[in-house]
Formats: sequence, structure tokens, C-alpha cells
Amino acid sequence: MRWTHELQAPFSFGTGVQSAQFVQDALTVGNGKTGVVFVDVYAISGTGVLEIQTCSDVKTTVSGLSSWIGVGSATVGAIGTYRFAISELGDAIRWALTTAPTSITFGVRVYLSDKT
Repeated sequence: MRWTHELQAPFSFGTGVQSAQFVQDALTVGNGKTGVVFVDVYAISGTGVLEIQTCSDVKTTVSGLSSWIGVGSATVGAIGTYRFAISELGDAIRWALTTAPTSITFGVRVYLSDKT
């Protein structure tokens, strides 16, 4: 089965510190999925790294920080669309700015399928 989801609607972030999508906003995908991520950058000042993270059980995370594992990332530094693959997904996924630019406006789309 294949499906598409908007993981993050266009969103502006401007504090220049690391940030991640709230645990309650993480997308439940089910174990064993694979996919492609598209990060649409509409405005940016500086360079950052946007990572997709997965977790085997969102309910067991400590403050939403401890159990997340990176499964793919893109270095963003200009307006445009960035694409990267993700695989071996756990129960849920979320985005995280592991290195945050000074300011950014972006959206994230994911295209997922069952692992074959």
C-alpha cells in the first residue's frame, strides 16, 4: 500500500535554536515502511539540517526526546525542494531541525509504502 501525508504544513521558524516536531504531532505510520521525503523551503536565512526521525513507541518517549532515531536528512540553505529517502521506519515519524538556520519557512511531505 502507498500513501502520501503532509507531515508539516508551511511553517515559519526563526529562533535559530534546535527544534523538533511535538510528539503529539508525530505521524503514526506503522513499522516497516519505507519512503521519500520532500522538504519545500520557501524562505531561509542561513543553513540548517532537517532530519526525519522515527520511534518504535511514541508512548514511551521521555519528554519526546530520548527514543527518536534519525532515518534521513537534508542540508537546506536555499529556497527549493530537497528530496531524500527514508527506510526501516518504526511506529511513528517526525521532523527535527538538528541544526537550525537563523530563520526558515518550510513544509514537509512524505510518500510512504510498505517495505517489499
